[in-house]
Amino acid sequence: MNTLLRVLLKIPILGNKIRSSDGYLLGQIQALFSMEDYLQCFQLAYQRLYENKTSSIEQDSHSYPDFVKYAVRSAAKLKDQSIYDEVKNIILSIGVKYYEREISESIIELSLLGYFFQDKDGMFNLAELASEIDKSWGEPYFLLGWYKLPNREAIPYFNDAISKDPLYRKRILEDSVCNKYPKIIAEIDKK
Repeated sequence: MNTLLRVLLKIPILGNKIRSSDGYLLGQIQALFSMEDYLQCFQLAYQRLYENKTSSIEQDSHSYPDFVKYAVRSAAKLKDQSIYDEVKNIILSIGVKYYEREISESIIELSLLGYFFQDKDGMFNLAELASEIDKSWGEPYFLLGWYKLPNREAIPYFNDAISKDPLYRKRILEDSVCNKYPKIIAEIDKK
């Protein structure tokens, strides 16, 4: 921490203002993550998400996507179902509307953590939310299709992914899980 910041933090009014700023908190969170203190990192990021949920402030902070990202990545490192549930519940209850791709990427990461915990509803709901946030990205649709393979409901999702980015066709055809469903895969792109 530089000398000027240390001095400013000692001034009661300024110190409190700085400590409560998104930038200062984000710096702490990034430092904790790099030191692999994932629990403390999660707690700080989650606290800011909770504050955003319970306050009347809109999610317009430029730091908001970073709080989501660090909450999700810390949960993934901790691999604790109760922490996953907390992040999932707050993300689904906030109903994120901004920061399309950046938020969508974090939500996809959380959805995959739901797959790890075999939370079928959670993983699907999160992937669906990611598809609503960034309608131009094929990854949420690919993941939705991948989740729906056992139910034989994958084709519309895969076709949506391919329509967003034709490279998903190759990815689907080469995916080892998708190859376990050759009849479904044969239906891709058929109108």
